[in-house]
This record gives sequence, structure tokens and C-alpha cells, in this order.
Amino acid sequence: MSPIFAQVVLSLSTTGNPGLLVLPGPVVVPPDLEVQVSGSWPLRVVVLGDFYIAGTIRADGRPGEAHSLEPTAGGGAGGPGGAPGQTGFRGLGHWPGCGGAPGLGGGGAGFGTDGGTGGNYWGFCAQGPDGGLTGGDALLSQTRGGAGGGGGGGGQTSPAGWGGGGGGGLYLVCTGTLTVTGTVSARGGDGEAGAGTAGGGGGGSGGASRVRGLADVSVQRGAPIDVGGGE
Repeated sequence: MSPIFAQVVLSLSTTGNPGLLVLPGPVVVPPDLEVQVSGSWPLRVVVLGDFYIAGTIRADGRPGEAHSLEPTAGGGAGGPGGAPGQTGFRGLGHWPGCGGAPGLGGGGAGFGTDGGTGGNYWGFCAQGPDGGLTGGDALLSQTRGGAGGGGGGGGQTSPAGWGGGGGGGLYLVCTGTLTVTGTVSARGGDGEAGAGTAGGGGGGSGGASRVRGLADVSVQRGAPIDVGGGE
């Protein structure tokens, strides 16, 4: 059985396409390969046969220090940090964290649970609390990326940290047996620390990841499927 990928690192963007790959099986992601997913849409892979993930499929949100507004496989970008003395910006996505008041931290993004509370700006976000709200459902009926954390509030003379981006959405399904001995990761990005007296950015939330084999699913003990939120 030959791997379909030959490179050690493969960058795969879903921007400009619906993010759907239908592949004849068997499909193998070998141990020495990391597939790094980016783009505007969640990644959906449907394999007509068996699917072996021995390497890594990664759709982690961008860290706040990247200062990027680019989405990751449908995960929203983190909010920019506030300029000195200014409020931070809300993250992007379905349940983002709010921007922090001057000198205070941005809220964490929500998804499976509410996002962490940052520096509340008296109803600055229409959703109420400055941590993102809980969304989605246990059955993952919709494959969505996570949301971005809020940017921190600026200090008296120093700029604040950016929020971390949301992890991407991953839908990995096959008609045969799906075997995971490697890593599937859609973690939210960490928020950036603020400079001086400025607030830090909130962490992004992890994306929804569905891993399913219609015949069977085998996940090796210790093989991580990681959708945790950023810090």
C-alpha cells in the first residue's frame, strides 16, 4: 500500500474551494508527514475505503503573536489588541471572545464550553459576557471551526496582545475502517501577552473534529485527537 503523500510537510488550503476531498481508498497519511490545513472552509475528507492516519493532520488556530486575520480551516481569527489606552477588538467566528477594556485581558472564545472571562467592558459585546458562549452540539451535526479570542486592552503607553485564532473544522470519514495511530489536532491558538501594563489576548477555541469509519474506527491508545482551547 503506497502513501498518497510524499512530502514531509504538506500545506493544504480550503480557500477558494468548498474544502471537500473525495478520495478512492485505501488512503494513508504516513508517520513522517504533517498535513497543515488553512483556509476559509472546514476540511472534509471522504475516503471510499479504508483510511489510515499514522502521521499528523493539523488545523490549529494561529497564535496571537502571529498578528494574523487569516482563518484556519474555517476557524475565526483572533481579535487585534488595543492601542495604548484603547479597547481590544472582538475575535471572529461563531462564539468569539470580546475585547478587553484598557489594561485588561481579552475574553476567551467559546465552543464546547464558555470561553474564559477577560476584562469586562460593560456590555461591549452584544452577547453579554466577554467570554464566548457555548455552541454546537455533541453529535457535531455541523462541522465548524472554533472562534478567535478577544484582543487585550491597551496599557497607558503600551499596546495589548492579540487573541489566538480558532482551530479549524475537520470531518474525516471513510466507508471502511478508519485507523488513527498518529495525531489529529484542531486546537485553538494561544493569546499573546500584552506589553507593559497592557492586557493579553484571549485564547481561541478548538474546532469541531469528526473522525468516523462506517465499518469500524480504531484509535490507538495515546493517539491524540486534540480540540482544546488556547490559553
